[in-house]
Amino acid sequence: MNLVGKVALVLMAIAMAAAITFAAVTPASAQPPEVWVDDDFTPATPSWGTTHFDSIQDGIDAVAGSIVHVAAGYYVENITLTDGVQVLGAGADMTTIDGGPAWGPVVYADGVGPTTVLDGFTITNGWELLGGGIHMVWSSPTVSNCVITGNRADDQGGGIFVELSSPVLINNVIVNNQAVDGGGLCNSVSSPTLINCTLYDNFATSNGGGMYNSYASPMVTDCSFDNNSATADGGGRYNYYSSPEVTDCSFESNSANWAGGGMYNLYSSPMVTNCTFDNNSATVAGGGMLNDNCSPTVVTNCIFSGNSANWGGGMNNIGCSPTVTNCRFSSNSATWGGGMLNADSSPPDSNCTCCSNSAPSG
Repeated sequence: MNLVGKVALVLMAIAMAAAITFAAVTPASAQPPEVWVDDDFTPATPSWGTTHFDSIQDGIDAVAGSIVHVAAGYYVENITLTDGVQVLGAGADMTTIDGGPAWGPVVYADGVGPTTVLDGFTITNGWELLGGGIHMVWSSPTVSNCVITGNRADDQGGGIFVELSSPVLINNVIVNNQAVDGGGLCNSVSSPTLINCTLYDNFATSNGGGMYNSYASPMVTDCSFDNNSATADGGGRYNYYSSPEVTDCSFESNSANWAGGGMYNLYSSPMVTNCTFDNNSATVAGGGMLNDNCSPTVVTNCIFSGNSANWGGGMNNIGCSPTVTNCRFSSNSATWGGGMLNADSSPPDSNCTCCSNSAPSG
């Protein structure tokens, strides 16, 4: 081999070694820390490279545990969250995820932790057995600044279903969803935190128009439950073997065809503080609140006004003795017990006022 050939072989060997070293340092499968999603994106746009997508799920799958930025648009898909990934929309009024014709929740989360975020979306048109809009299990994500609307579940949690989870829900609107139990939200063996959320116009064909809690301990602060309805019990919310803490919340114009227009507590130990119950109704009992075999139930600094039922316009207690302190009962109406009716109960009340309640039959 002549000198030129030998030089060529050496140069080829050096090039191959450099290529191997580069591949080891920067693998072809490396994922970017942030990606961008736009429903107007077309793969033919070369400048967008491998960090831009037209599908939210493609963006979630591509990002390396950081942020998916979703541009304003209408995305017809069902997505599954990934642990540690933040999915950030351009605002609920501008960014919609529509479940479309597919069976299943619009958003699904399984085993994601507290660094997982969903923010700034309208979530709609989901249909599932449990959780038409959002279904989460063994998870603790933050869901914020979202509108969950027009979703349905054939069993529980039309808007959101939470199981064995402790999510944080902040500044969300849960509206016009439907289920058998928990038209707006169902919490099962869970401890969610809700802050400044609004639940209204949700419907349950059985219990818990706005919210249904089963063996759950939600902490609910600065939330409103308005105009929700249930065919059976708990128009605003229904608590079963649960210990919710409800603070600075309002329950207005909720209705139940049977009992607990604003709130129904069964075998539960709720703590309700600084809340208002206005213009709620139940066909049978407990227009504002019904407590059934609950211990302890603590109601403090609350106002019950304009609620109505056949028994116990403001509050009806059955087989339990809740502690009612610094509360006001006014302008409630019932056939029996306009302000409060007690059956096999003797609730101690401290510094409560009752005025203008009506009960023509006693």
